[in-house]
Amino acid sequence: MDFILNSKYIFGDICLILSSLFISVYAFISYSSDKFIFRIRKFVVWSYLIPIFIMIYFFDSNLQTKMFLNGAYVVDLYSYAGKIFILLLSLTSILFNNNNEDNKDLSRFLYYPLAMIATVGCFIVISSYSLIYLLLGFSMISICTSFMILLFAIGYNSYYRVYGIFIFMQLLSFVLLLFGIAYIYSITGNLFYNDLANWVSLNTSSYPALLVGIVTIVLSIMSICGAFPFTSLMIRLGSIPQCVVMFVRIVVVCAVIMALSRLLVVAFPSMSHMWKEFVLLIGVCSIVIGTLGTLLETEIGKIISYCSISHIGFLFLSLGIPTNNSIPAMLIYLIGYVVSYVSFVGYGHNLYINNRELRDISQLKNMGSINGMYSIVYGLSALSYSGIPPFIIFIGKMSIMGAILRWQFSYLLVILIIIGIFQCIWSLRLLREMYTPSKNNENDVIISYLFSNKPEYGVRMVSRFAFLISVFFLFFSLGLVDLIIKMSNSIG
Repeated sequence: MDFILNSKYIFGDICLILSSLFISVYAFISYSSDKFIFRIRKFVVWSYLIPIFIMIYFFDSNLQTKMFLNGAYVVDLYSYAGKIFILLLSLTSILFNNNNEDNKDLSRFLYYPLAMIATVGCFIVISSYSLIYLLLGFSMISICTSFMILLFAIGYNSYYRVYGIFIFMQLLSFVLLLFGIAYIYSITGNLFYNDLANWVSLNTSSYPALLVGIVTIVLSIMSICGAFPFTSLMIRLGSIPQCVVMFVRIVVVCAVIMALSRLLVVAFPSMSHMWKEFVLLIGVCSIVIGTLGTLLETEIGKIISYCSISHIGFLFLSLGIPTNNSIPAMLIYLIGYVVSYVSFVGYGHNLYINNRELRDISQLKNMGSINGMYSIVYGLSALSYSGIPPFIIFIGKMSIMGAILRWQFSYLLVILIIIGIFQCIWSLRLLREMYTPSKNNENDVIISYLFSNKPEYGVRMVSRFAFLISVFFLFFSLGLVDLIIKMSNSIG
């Protein structure tokens, strides 16, 4: 009876798994049919909406921890709210795939089942209390994202180099994760987080040896996210279709950051004074590299990549702050990063994603006079994504800086304030170019043509919704912050 009562919290998980299996079989059997294109879009959208509706219906802000699979799969407020968030983000990448001009043959529609299976992998990693299930989830994510890029690499020689780098990084990540898990198991003999926490607290002499395994796992996460020193992957992703880039940069990053925070906080809390210093160093280095990249680059795609590296650095930085406010600060910043990214990329989708000729910021000249309202919204989205107050990412930065103040590390706070100022320069430069008169009529023709060819309805709606959240976040932030605090309290 208890299982039946508790199983309502995994109805959404089960629906997504069954839908992904059905659509996978249907895609591989029927993708040569002309009707397949129109059918699978409806199937996929509803396969996401039904789990979302189910999980929202059973949502409980006071949800108590529920154990499944002998404690290997856990449902608490942290994972439950995270899975709803990941479902929405994965559905966003699906909508961007519908709008992608590189979708020129039916094989591209295999992206849908791959995205759904990778989303199931994301569910596993953020709900796992076992290192084995963590490895299983990461394997599903790596395999599916690799095949996503391969689908778009077929027929486009320029993508093969990116695909090779991506495959290498995925293999490196898997090897590092496998080595770290095997190394920790060889020392402790445990795979479950709670058992690891008990063993570590009783064997303080093994801290230096365990730190090697923890650092190896963190390096594996870094290679997936594109954090320092694996920034080349994040930079090169800008040249492939945006639906895949969006899935890797927001869906996968969101899942692995939440999984890493659960692993470190639950399994190794007594070693936090050791692993937090390493995570903090990663964060600072990623922020510095990302900020320098935005100052030196003029290509819009690479600026977005460097800005993403900087934001991921802030996520690692928040996780490395040795205070109780680090996890809520990390979650607030994660929401800000994802929402601002969707808003900025969504409104710029036709400008530089589906157009090979419009790449540089200087080519946006005279955009403000061609379409004034669109330029205002696009400019505000750029300001939000760069972290200028009072937009949503700035709220996340304030949360992190507040945690640093409680830590009483004023030197780091001063460094972050200086970096934050330089981090905003690229958005101001973009605004200046947008409202500078153009001397090249060819760019005016290109921009006017792109404005006349709007994205699909789903992309427009998602972009508008993300824009409203990123710009007017302060109006409804109190309820969200309260939920985030409850999520962080349920993580352990």
